[in-house]
Amino acid sequence: MAEWQTRRTQNPLPERACGFESHSGHSIAFPLTIVEVMSTVVLFPGQGALTAAHVDEMQSMPSWPDTVSTIDDATDGALTSYLADPHSERLVDTDRAQLVTFAISLATWTAASASGMTATHMVGHSLGEFSALTAAGILSLEEGAALVHRRGLAMRRACLHSDGAMAALMGPDDNPARAIDDLDGVWVANINGPAQVVISGYRAQIDDVCREPRSWGWKRATPLAVDGAFHSPLMASAHGDLNEALAAVTFRHSPVTVIANVDGQAAAGDEWRDRLSHQLQSAVQFEKCVLALPESVTTAYEMGPGSTLVGLTKRIRTFDSLSRWENL
Repeated sequence: MAEWQTRRTQNPLPERACGFESHSGHSIAFPLTIVEVMSTVVLFPGQGALTAAHVDEMQSMPSWPDTVSTIDDATDGALTSYLADPHSERLVDTDRAQLVTFAISLATWTAASASGMTATHMVGHSLGEFSALTAAGILSLEEGAALVHRRGLAMRRACLHSDGAMAALMGPDDNPARAIDDLDGVWVANINGPAQVVISGYRAQIDDVCREPRSWGWKRATPLAVDGAFHSPLMASAHGDLNEALAAVTFRHSPVTVIANVDGQAAAGDEWRDRLSHQLQSAVQFEKCVLALPESVTTAYEMGPGSTLVGLTKRIRTFDSLSRWENL
């Protein structure tokens, strides 16, 4: 099992400090009454990390059945429906991938917390921001699941109405002949570090960049296996549904600091409603989020499918310990 530092305290934090609430009978809260939160950040990935193998891994995790049951209650059984054939090509459709990734992330966090893990900070990447807010207790598990479900469905509809695509650009050129900012119909979607950005936009323009990345100032371009142009104006039609869902939830305060994707700044309470709304069409500032962590944060764990964020984070700053959490 991964190692982390803890020590006893006479003034424990409340349970919400590192756990999410469940309003249903399927309570999967975890006690935090004897462990003081240390300087640890937990990272939650976006939907691009998901594979069928990650779903298979969850079958042996004790927290999985209760997590699925609670999320099903909040989404009219959508999660179980999506999991009926996890090896289907449709698993990567954004409506399915978002809810399944969220479920895996929260079930894994429950298991880690039950083993004694605590966190002072949390950072999510895109969809992972909803996972982070739920793990921090800012949203209940039901609220987080309902938001992710509604967001995923709205984004899926937006994808079907626009021919969008995304690509990762790696290895920047200090003297590019042309700049991505000068290309109509393409927007920066993720700033993942000094050596990688993700672009989003109309498929024809994304294909042009992928064919000749060096002419746009990058050594390599890799198309992403997603079904739309996320974090770009092509998601505008999803805004109405997302904002309606955001208006219906309560954002609580938490001792855990969660850093927002849109600006790399800590947010609290109702500030999250605006942050999550803007995130839909704005670039994920992941590099800023990591750099915003104080130097006292020396340990980082990725929680959920894959280890994509571990790879990105180690290129941004140094931690004493940085790894995917494994329930060994």
